[in-house]
This record gives sequence, structure tokens and C-alpha cells, in this order.
Amino acid sequence: MIDYIVFLRGINVNGQNLIKMEDLRKILIDIGLHEPKTYIQSGNIWVKSELSEAESVESIIRKAIRERLGFDVPTLALPQDTLRRIIDNNPFTHEETDKKRLYYTLLAEPPDRVRAEALMEMDTCGDKIVLGNKVVYLLVRDKYSKTKLTNQYIEKILKVKATTRNHATMVKMTETI
Repeated sequence: MIDYIVFLRGINVNGQNLIKMEDLRKILIDIGLHEPKTYIQSGNIWVKSELSEAESVESIIRKAIRERLGFDVPTLALPQDTLRRIIDNNPFTHEETDKKRLYYTLLAEPPDRVRAEALMEMDTCGDKIVLGNKVVYLLVRDKYSKTKLTNQYIEKILKVKATTRNHATMVKMTETI
């Protein structure tokens, strides 16, 4: 049994793609996933599965939501130990910094080299970014709501599906299921 962390993007935001967490947990059980737990209403899930590939977990969840609720939700699943490594590798956690200014944009796949270079060369208006394999580490100088490095902007530059979470949520999701 593998412990997965699953992130759904764009649910329960501005009255769009509404999913009650109780209904979501029932769907996850119905499709054969085990011990689903959710954290806040924005699509953060702990789940256990016999499936050995994160992509398979993503696929069955995305398909079940589409079939049962009628909308498509970008879904990203990671083994829990992978999420821990992502946090441990954050280059900004080693600096004296306010953890409330740290964000992680998790990428569905590694971006191509040319797009990655374009992201790293852009003017970030004082925000800092470091590109990992399938993550963009962000240190915003003010509030996330004021950065131009939004999830949508990073997706547009890299041409890769992504979802962004703050440091506190990422740490919470590494806690034991």
C-alpha cells in the first residue's frame, strides 16, 4: 500500500467546480482507494492505494470526478515521500525568511528546456524562483496575491499543468496519514 498525496486544482473556488469533501471521500472509496482524508476545502487529499504509479491514481480520480460530477479537474498525485523531498529541497527554507512567503507550484511534468529558461530569465519584480524537476519554488516578496508568478502565469510560460500550494499546506500534507 502506497501513501499518496493528491492535489486537485480549481475546486470550490468562486463557486466553481463545487465538491463537498464528504462526497469526494465517498467517490475515492468507491473507486478502490483506501482511507481517504481531506484537508481544507481546496482539494488536498491523503489516500492509500495498491497502485504503484502516481499517474494511475491521478487518472482514476480525474475520471471518477468527470463521470460523477460532470467537470474535469486537473489532478496531481505524489507519493508522500516525494512530497517530503520536495519540501526538504526548497532552497528558500534555509534562508532567514517568513515561511508565509513560500509557495510551491507543482508541475504535472518537467517543462522543456527552452520554456524553463524563459521562466528563469524573466523579471520577477523582486520575487525569487528556483525551478526543480517538477516544481517551481517561489519566495514572494510580499503576498502571493500580489505576485505576477501565479499558477496560471507559470502554466502559460511553461506550457505544463500545475497547482500551487503554500508552505504550511505542503508541510501539513507530509504528516502521517
